[in-house]
Amino acid sequence: MKIINKLIFFFCFGLIILFISCDRDQPTCETCYPEIFRCKINGVFWEPYCSPDPPFGCNPTRLQYYDNSKFLELTTRNDKTTEGFHLVIRKLDESGKNKFETGSIYANDTKSPACLIFNLDTSEVSYLIVKKIDRQNRVIISEFSFVAKNSCNEQVTITEGYFDLTY
Repeated sequence: MKIINKLIFFFCFGLIILFISCDRDQPTCETCYPEIFRCKINGVFWEPYCSPDPPFGCNPTRLQYYDNSKFLELTTRNDKTTEGFHLVIRKLDESGKNKFETGSIYANDTKSPACLIFNLDTSEVSYLIVKKIDRQNRVIISEFSFVAKNSCNEQVTITEGYFDLTY
């Protein structure tokens, strides 16, 4: 019985030391690239967020870019506000303004089913400007802006869009 008590004591002592020694201010991944996506939706600051999933983690933003075809696709979401983006450019021009593909570009799940999808408003100015492509580290830095409307004739204006992401 004394041996079991000693084992329990040392086990609990070890757990306490383990929890005390953890530095919670340390970044979880020192070699990871700091992924950035931000914009304003109708003048209100917005950034991605996902609820952490302990076994798998979470990444609310995904960028795909294929250098040979110049195809770019970006998806991102915010689980708290239930909003998200789907941006597509079929032929990325690294030196100028790019036009988004028409279609679904923004969604807000708080809207009724008929009104939750917003499509690019082609009568308004929209753009994505590439600031930098680092092919060695697979990073794209860009700025963007657009206007989108849903079938209920509601409009969202996306301004000051910026991302610095790996692909």
